[in-house]
Amino acid sequence: VKVRGLWSGFWLAVLTAIFLGLARGLTRLRSRLLATGLLPGMAIVGSNALRLGAMYTAFRALGAIIPETLAPALPFVLLGAALAVGWSMRDLLPDLVAGLALSLERRALMGQWIEGDGFAGVVEHVGIRATWIRERDGRRVVVPHRALMLGAVADDTGRYPVAESIVQVPPEWSAAYARDVITELSITSPWIAPRTRPELRRDTDLPGRWFVRDRLLEGRFANSHAASLRDRLAALQQAEFATHETSA
Repeated sequence: VKVRGLWSGFWLAVLTAIFLGLARGLTRLRSRLLATGLLPGMAIVGSNALRLGAMYTAFRALGAIIPETLAPALPFVLLGAALAVGWSMRDLLPDLVAGLALSLERRALMGQWIEGDGFAGVVEHVGIRATWIRERDGRRVVVPHRALMLGAVADDTGRYPVAESIVQVPPEWSAAYARDVITELSITSPWIAPRTRPELRRDTDLPGRWFVRDRLLEGRFANSHAASLRDRLAALQQAEFATHETSA
């Protein structure tokens, strides 16, 4: 069925925007769901289907507004544009394809601990081209998607994802006392997985700095959990300082 005219092109463009908005909404919903299950799979399929629908309606909108005499040349123009864009993005395309595969397979999730050739840390963000991870020393590392697909990557695929936090305690605290305090604050966190305990490691270079690895209910709670640990430690230190000042 031929669809012509500016009015038809406008409504097709509106439909394209609706498809893209729904696809973005499903992507956000998928990030809030568990790693596996029927609903995450349906969200992935629905998001990809809506994006394909948006491409189709955008093509129809363009065909509706151009002069009818130029319509037969439209597929060739689009093909030439696609080839030009593809050639200019030849270095980016492998990362885009790898990112799609990672998304479909749910291999790099927010808050998940992954290790590979030259990197190891907690996933903080999964972008279009690369994945951002936070290493043990606090550095933020950008790993291209193709590196996650081509190289051997060890990830934690258990029921509860692992998240690592970095906390600072007073240098005068003994190791035993710091371990007890951090453990108590960690296991009373509202985001901690049931029947789990943190893995603690003290930094040998910086006094008072500890690395805390916890299993959380969901990876999306990693930042909130880390911020809560730091805030509660700071409140505890202030309370101890106030008690010390009062007794003095």
